[in-house]
Order: sequence, then structure tokens, then C-alpha cells
Amino acid sequence: MHHSFTTFAEFQRYPEAALSYRSDGRTLVPATSIEGLAPAGSITSTIEDMARWVQMLTNKGVFEGKPFLAPEQFAYLTSPLTVRNAAEEIFYGIGWDIDTKRRIIYHDGRTAGQSSRILLMPQEGFGIVILCNQQSELQNLLIRYATNIFIDDTYAKMPDFEAFVASKAAQKSPSPIKPSSVRLDNVARQELKSCVGTYTHPAYGVLTLASAPKNQFSFAYYDFQGLVTYTAGAGFSALTQHVTGPDTFPFTIVKDASQQVTGVAVQFPYAQPVLFTKVKDTETAVPARPTSLP
Repeated sequence: MHHSFTTFAEFQRYPEAALSYRSDGRTLVPATSIEGLAPAGSITSTIEDMARWVQMLTNKGVFEGKPFLAPEQFAYLTSPLTVRNAAEEIFYGIGWDIDTKRRIIYHDGRTAGQSSRILLMPQEGFGIVILCNQQSELQNLLIRYATNIFIDDTYAKMPDFEAFVASKAAQKSPSPIKPSSVRLDNVARQELKSCVGTYTHPAYGVLTLASAPKNQFSFAYYDFQGLVTYTAGAGFSALTQHVTGPDTFPFTIVKDASQQVTGVAVQFPYAQPVLFTKVKDTETAVPARPTSLP
């Protein structure tokens, strides 16, 4: 596997890197680094390399007659360790979704303008990988058809699934957040003035809060950038723009006993609040390059 990489810089240097598209298949998505969440989507590869990887996994750790994984390693890798859906008998292993009822092992991936899916059935000697340079549900449709044809010898069309994929592709991109939706009263502005600065987290990296034109305040976390708004009862939120569309990050201001701002706790989707610590004027913030994150 000589064309698989784990850093954004390596992907950028690759001469045949695929372009990324939105769900309409026409709108380009700029290449974006997500190394801050590297294990969740910063690996890039080619279909040839992934075919070799899937062949090894389908053959239970053996590739071209040579063991790559010991039997106990493969068994641990593909064993159900955590319950995901008890009723459907779906579990989670070491990076794999494991369906014990249908006896399949699978996982998918999705970033801005890219989507993929791998499905393995080692007991059948069957595996398939689909790579799409588009935000799409197409890979799931292709996986279903391939499994039906090669495993179940079924060639019937799935009109409901095809209609679902078509409807997702036809969806319009979310509208950008308008500056007119940003609201700050005088009290909120005074509070934010004391928060202007750089904040760091040992795993999640660096974010900044800064003054912006027209008495506004800006929030920047890597490529997620936008203005800060305030709602009574709900508090502060960053209304960010990104190549994947608009997103909102609520956050709270953390102070010490003397009422000095020491950090901000940001609520990212599907996670507990992450506390970023304010960098003192004499310190320099260095973006983190984590090798492992949740």
C-alpha cells in the first residue's frame, strides 16, 4: 500500500488526488484539513490500496498466502465489544460495526465532499469497498446491490432505496447564516471584550475570539469561522461557516475567583463540552498535532 496517507500535506502532494463535490455532484468543495480529528477522517487512500486491505481482512488476516495478522489479532479486531443496537444485534468492535445477525462487519466514512463504505463477510470470503468523491448515499446503495448480487444471488431493484439516494442528492445546500441574525446587547458586548484572545486545548488545538466590525465578535476554530451571538437564557453561540455548511457552537465563559476569564467551554456536536484555556499574553499558542482522539 504505497498510496495511502495519514496527513493532509501528503494528500495535497499526491499528483492524482480526487476533487471533492457536494451532494449535487457539481459544486466543488475545497480541500480541507481535519487533522485535528485525524483518526476520524484524515486517512486518504486509493481504490487499489483499499482493495488489498479488504482482501487481507476478508481472508482473516492473510494476504497473498502470508499472515499479516495473527488469528488472535484478527479475532480481537472483529469481535463485538460494545452494544450499539441490542434489538438488531449490532455491536462495535475495534473500529468496526459488527452485525452478528447478518454476520457482516462494516464501517463508513464521511467528510466534506467525500464518502466511503467497507463491508466484510469473512465467512463468505466476500468484501467490498466503495470510495466516492461526493457527499452522497450512493456508496450505501452500491454496497446493498453488490451484497444482494454476489451473496444472495438476487438481482431485484430497490426503488425505495434508489429514491432515497436521489432525494438526498437533490437537497439544496444549507443557506449561509446572515449577519442580521447575530444579536448582542451591551452587556454581552462588555462580557465578550474581556474574552478576546487565544484559547488552547491539548488535543483539540486552538480557537480564537476577536473583535469584529460593527461591534461584533468573531469566533475561529480551524476552518469553522463566524460571528458570536447571544440569547437570554441560552447564552453565547458561535454561528460558523464551513465548507460543509453552517454550524452553531454554544459556549460558556469560565472565570476564576477574581472574575478573570480563564477559558471557554465549547459544546461541539455529540460531545461533552470541551474546555479551552485562555493563553496569557506572554505565551504562544501552538496548534496540537494529536495522534489519537475520541
